[in-house]
Amino acid sequence: MKFLNLTFFLLGASVLSACSNGSGGASSNSSAGSELTYTAGGAAGTSGGATGASGGAGAPGGTAGAAGGGASGAATATGTSSGTHTSLAAPVVPASSYTVPVDLTSKTASIPGSLTGQVTVESTTESVASGSTSVITVTSTSPEVITYRLSGTLTNGMFYIKSSEADYIVELAGASISSTVTPAMLLKKGTAYIVTDSGSTNSFTDGRNFTSGEDYGDFDQKGGIHTTKDMVLSGSGTLRVAGAGYKSGIYSKGMLSVIGGTVDVTSVGKSCMGAANGFLMWDGSVVLAGNGTTQDDETKGIKVDGDESSEGAGLGYVVIYGGSITSNTQSKGISAGWDIDEDAASSDTGDDPNPYVEINGGTINITTTCTPYETSTASCSPEGIEGKAGLTINGGNITVNSTDDCLNVSASGGRLVINGGSIYVRSSVNDALDSNGTITVNGGSVVAIGTRTPECAFDCDSNTFAVTGGLLVGLGTSNYTAPAASYCTQNTLVVSSGYYSAGSPFVIKDSGGNVLFAYTVPSSSATVNGPGDLMILSSPALSDGSCTLYTGGSLSGGSAFNSLYLPGSLPGHSGGTAVGSTTVSSTVTTVGNIRTGF
Repeated sequence: MKFLNLTFFLLGASVLSACSNGSGGASSNSSAGSELTYTAGGAAGTSGGATGASGGAGAPGGTAGAAGGGASGAATATGTSSGTHTSLAAPVVPASSYTVPVDLTSKTASIPGSLTGQVTVESTTESVASGSTSVITVTSTSPEVITYRLSGTLTNGMFYIKSSEADYIVELAGASISSTVTPAMLLKKGTAYIVTDSGSTNSFTDGRNFTSGEDYGDFDQKGGIHTTKDMVLSGSGTLRVAGAGYKSGIYSKGMLSVIGGTVDVTSVGKSCMGAANGFLMWDGSVVLAGNGTTQDDETKGIKVDGDESSEGAGLGYVVIYGGSITSNTQSKGISAGWDIDEDAASSDTGDDPNPYVEINGGTINITTTCTPYETSTASCSPEGIEGKAGLTINGGNITVNSTDDCLNVSASGGRLVINGGSIYVRSSVNDALDSNGTITVNGGSVVAIGTRTPECAFDCDSNTFAVTGGLLVGLGTSNYTAPAASYCTQNTLVVSSGYYSAGSPFVIKDSGGNVLFAYTVPSSSATVNGPGDLMILSSPALSDGSCTLYTGGSLSGGSAFNSLYLPGSLPGHSGGTAVGSTTVSSTVTTVGNIRTGF
C-alpha cells in the first residue's frame, strides 16, 4: 500500500506556535489546457504525537478540569491550511480575431473570406450505437482565436469542434441542442471558452443513458457538454443542461472554471458537473439538481476525479473564490474525490493528484438526500463537501444539510481547517465535521449539528481538535473528539445537556452579569436535530474567570448567525434559570458529567 503524499502550504505569515508544526514550500503544476496555469504549493507540515490526560467531569453546577490533548501517537499537525493555494488568477476570455455564426436550425455557417481554407463547418449524419444523429463538425487550422456563435435549434444532434490549432470561444446566443447517442456538444483540442450572451437561455440535453449498456464508440465522452482540455464558463446569460442521463452533465478532462453567467444542470447520471484536474470558481451562479438513484452511482453535484499522471500530478482539487453554488443531490455535493487506497494504480506517488478543497468566499448551499449505505459491492456516502486530502475554509457563507458527514477529510494525515466564513452544517445521520486527520478552527462562525448516536458534531478520532479563534457551537453525542487543551489557545467549553434545553436560549454571563455567549438551542424536528448529549462552544468573548450558565429567558437585540450570537453584537438577556457556575482557568473546561474522547 502506498502512503498519501499530502502537500500543505501555510497561508498565514505566522502561525501560533502552540498550533503549528510545519511550514510550506512552493512548486508549480500546469493544467492540461494550452493557456491556463495554476500554482500549487509544496512541503508537508509535520505530524507528531501528543499525550494529554482528560480532566474530570464535574457534577451539574460544578467545575470540571481541562480536557487533554490527543492520544499518544495521534496526528497533531495543525495550522492554517490543508491545501496549497493562497490565490489563483481567474482566467480571462481572450480577444477574438473572427466570428463564425452557426445557425443550428439550418445547419449552416458563415465563414469569413479570410478564413477560407482554414476553417470548415460541415453537417453530416453519423451512425452511432443503435441510432443516427446529425453532427455539425468544425475543423480549424487557423492560429487565431475564433468565436463560433451558436443560435437556433438542433434536434437529435451534436455541435463538434473536432480540431483547432488555437484556443477558441463558443458564444451561446439562444442555442438549443438535444442529443440521443452523442454528447450535445463535444469540444476538442485547445481551451474552450463558453460565453453566454446577456439575456439568453441556452439549453442542452444529453439523451444517453449510462445504465443502458449502449456502445457509443468515439462519442463515449463523459459529459453532455464535454471538453478534452480546459473549459471556462463565462458570460451573463444562462447555460442549462437538462435531463442529463449519462456520466456528467458538464465535464472537462482538464480544469473546469466558472467566471460568470448562470449554469443550471439537472442530471440523473453520475454527476452534474465534473472534471479530471480541478474545479475553480470566481463568479457566477451554479445551480445543480442530481436526481439519479442508480445503486452505487447516485448523482453527485461537483466531482473532481483526479488524474494519476504527469499531467494531473498535484492537481485534482476544488478551489472557490466567489459566486454562488446551490446543490441538491442524492450523493456528495462537492467532492475532490481521488482516493489513494481505491484509485492508485502504482506505488509511485510522484504522479498523484492532490484532492483537497479550499473555499475562500462565495455563497454555498448544499443538500444531500440519499441514505448512506455500504455493501460488499456498492456504497453511497452523501457527504456535503469532501476533500480526500484536506479541506480549508477561509471565507464565504456555507450551509450544508446532509445525510452523511457535512464536511469530510478522509486521509489519515489530512487537515480540516476553518480560518473564516459563516458555516452552518447539520447532518441527520452522521457527523457534522469529520476528519481522519485533524480539525483546527482558527476563525469564522461555525454552527455544527450532528446528534444521532454514535455520531457527533466534531469527529477526528483520537487526533488533535484545536481551537485558536473564531466562534463555534456544536451539538452532538458523547462519542466525540474532545478539544485538545495543549493545542487550543482560545477558551473552549464542553457542556453537558443537563445545562441547556431544546428550543430555549443558553446563555453564559460573567460575574458582572455581562453576556459572554448566547445561543438558542434548536428543537427536535424533521429539519433540525435536537440538543444531543453535549455542547462544545468557544468564543473570543469567553474570558478567564467565574461565570454562570443560564437556560431559558428572553434575548433582545444583538446579531445572530443561525441562532448563535456574534461576539461583537451579543444580546441582552433577562429571566431564565441559573443552572450552574464554573470557573474558566484553562483553554478547555468541561462542565457536567461527560465521557471525553473515544
